Amino acid sequence: MKILGLDSSGLVASVAVVEDDVLLGEFTVNYKKTHSQTLLPMLDELAKMIELDLNTLDAIAIAAGPGSFTGLRIGSATAKGLGLALDKPLISVPTVDALAYNLYGHRDIICPLMDARRNQTYTGLYQFEDEKMQVLCPQCVVGIDEIVAKINENNAPVVFLGDGVPVFTAYIEENCKVPYSFAPAHVNKQRAAAVAALGEEYYKAGKLESAEEHKPEYLRLSQAERERQSRMSERSSDSFERLARQKLCLLGTALLQIPRALRWLFHILGTLNGLKSKFPGQRQNQRIRTAEGRICCPNNIITLCSCNRQLQKDRMLYIKPYSRPLDFLIEK
Repeated sequence: MKILGLDSSGLVASVAVVEDDVLLGEFTVNYKKTHSQTLLPMLDELAKMIELDLNTLDAIAIAAGPGSFTGLRIGSATAKGLGLALDKPLISVPTVDALAYNLYGHRDIICPLMDARRNQTYTGLYQFEDEKMQVLCPQCVVGIDEIVAKINENNAPVVFLGDGVPVFTAYIEENCKVPYSFAPAHVNKQRAAAVAALGEEYYKAGKLESAEEHKPEYLRLSQAERERQSRMSERSSDSFERLARQKLCLLGTALLQIPRALRWLFHILGTLNGLKSKFPGQRQNQRIRTAEGRICCPNNIITLCSCNRQLQKDRMLYIKPYSRPLDFLIEK
């Protein structure tokens, strides 16, 4: 069984080939170059050194995340391209699991730390029992205080490794209450050999996927996505406030019209009283004709009003009361 391992999830770019528990070759670089510049040239150089025919590969193991968003995309794109071109399956290996696999057989609890910025870390807790890696805490993104508190709860010696160690060393020294140590330089960063070796175990367990199915595992939104969500939330809040202000303005306008409407009502009632005194002999339900020719009852307030239709252009209906009782003539 021949497995190609790729890891570009962190500061390190690494390529390795493992065949039947034998490391045929590994190329690892931790220097000031982007993974897009180094990953494929490293694979090409390694293939020349070990005379590798890519068609003889059984699978491609890729560190699927978490880690650097750009690095994960570069690694995943490389693995997917190779998988599609060679028609080979992919093996998604969790980055933190592969990092812990560097310390295969270690007696202490293993705590990988990857710097996730904002005082957070990609981490997990692992332990080897009977030559098998046991996952005590699956890979996650948490504050450094949370993982250290969990380590203190376990009350067992722990070993730290990963690119987050230099970032959090001061906090660990101050707050870790159990015996701890730091992994040496040759195993304290991501290595494609560990990805390929763990990928071999996954291959035996049937944990394979096609190149089309593979997706990086980010564990959280990228910085750009978080900023976009924040902007959308602010816009939503502004829209709600703007709508609330509009509703309040409409309500205020309606309240301001109440005194005017009351004045109209009192004027109409006064007009009715004037009609009753002018025509004392008529019945209360006497029908009358308005100046517009409408037949209605004087007891109905609406009949004493006319609609100003020119103002309907603004979709507002204005009621104007008659000011002269003489506009009404008794229907004979």
